[in-house]
Amino acid sequence: QLRKDLKNKEDAIAARALLGMLATDIEHQKGAIEYDLNVAAQQFSKLF
Repeated sequence: QLRKDLKNKEDAIAARALLGMLATDIEHQKGAIEYDLNVAAQQFSKLF
């Protein structure tokens, strides 16, 4: 039973780490998109 509990704990930690990585990845992508939009807006405003 103890070994099973440890395995579950390891699985939970792994799942949490994966979720954390996904969350930071989404944050990075969001930041990159916002940056691209800002740059595009600046380029666009230079045309006029």
